[in-house]
Amino acid sequence: MARSAATYKNAVKSFKVETNQKYQPVKNAEGKVIESYCNVFAFDVMKHSDVNAPLPTKDDGVSPALCEKMLETLTGGT
Repeated sequence: MARSAATYKNAVKSFKVETNQKYQPVKNAEGKVIESYCNVFAFDVMKHSDVNAPLPTKDDGVSPALCEKMLETLTGGT
């Protein structure tokens, strides 16, 4: 699969990140994200797009806030 904006967009859309339970964050009683799975989503997109690039994990210090920003960016701010 060739690298292009369309390839990435199609990969992102194919995982239905907004509704797929695999990627939903865990929130505490106050609604604050305490665990997220953006790294899993990003890995899945990269794999689906045939891009072999190392991605950070929560062990690398990726915060839930960063994941929320990634989701916002990938979904067009919705």
